[in-house]
Amino acid sequence: MPFKVELWFDGTDELCLAVGQLFWFEWFPCTKQEVWDDYDDTVRGILAGRMRVLEYISHGEVYRADLQEPKAGGGWKTVAHYDFGCLPHFGRSSRRILQAGLP
Repeated sequence: MPFKVELWFDGTDELCLAVGQLFWFEWFPCTKQEVWDDYDDTVRGILAGRMRVLEYISHGEVYRADLQEPKAGGGWKTVAHYDFGCLPHFGRSSRRILQAGLP
C-alpha cells in the first residue's frame, strides 16, 4: 500500500480503522452482525481500491479527511469524515487522494 492503513480492536466492542495521516473511524458494538459487515466492507473497499480517502491539506498539514465510495452514475460520495475540529483553514489548500492502485 502506498499509504498507511491500521486496523485494531479496542476495548470489548469497538473496531477501528485509520487511513493516511488523519482519517480515523470506529464501528461499535462489533457484536452486531451489521456493524461487523459494514467494517468488513469498508476495510475490503479501502484495500481493493473501491473506496478512497480524500485528504485536505493546508500549510503542509492534513486538516480533514473524507472516506468516500463511488456514487451511482459517477463521482464520489462521502460516507464518513474526520477533522481536528479546529478553526477553519484559510488561504491555499490542496487535496490528496489515497486509493489503492493509484501511484
